[in-house]
Amino acid sequence: QIWKQTTENPNPDSVRKGWELMAILSGLAQPADALLEPLLDHLTAVGQSTDVVGLLAKYIIKNLTTDHPQRKFAPSVKEITAISMGQAIPLTISFPIAETVIHITPHTTVAEATEIVIRELGIQKSAGFGLVAGIMEGAEGPLEPDEIVCDVMAQWARTANNKKIFARPDLLTLPLNK
Repeated sequence: QIWKQTTENPNPDSVRKGWELMAILSGLAQPADALLEPLLDHLTAVGQSTDVVGLLAKYIIKNLTTDHPQRKFAPSVKEITAISMGQAIPLTISFPIAETVIHITPHTTVAEATEIVIRELGIQKSAGFGLVAGIMEGAEGPLEPDEIVCDVMAQWARTANNKKIFARPDLLTLPLNK
């Protein structure tokens, strides 16, 4: 039905919303096997465009063709907003004196987010470095490496909890050449 809304619809606003919805759903579930191949063909053709719809089509292809863990929760507003604009999802990581923003996908795990932080900040790996969840640094235990970050964010949004993701700075070794 959503596919039809993006192809046989005279209302441009409705077409755009259909693409946004398809992008969001592609991060949550796969279409029926019989529809996957023709849908990918359609997405590939549309993905040749350089406009927002083309970007969304490429995003959907990536979601549908990449093996990733199953989501547990519906996406948060922050996730939906980013996906509907064809953008990566911003994730703020809090340190004791500063924050940094990394960009993730709907399927980024805590282990992958940790690697992004290490790479983008030039942090030397430390056996104890990790991401923790809490209202203030260290208030809760570390997040499990295989947890999907967007599921953590969505769960917090559902409970109206004011939690953040913190780095474990007491275990960081910053490179001397930076």
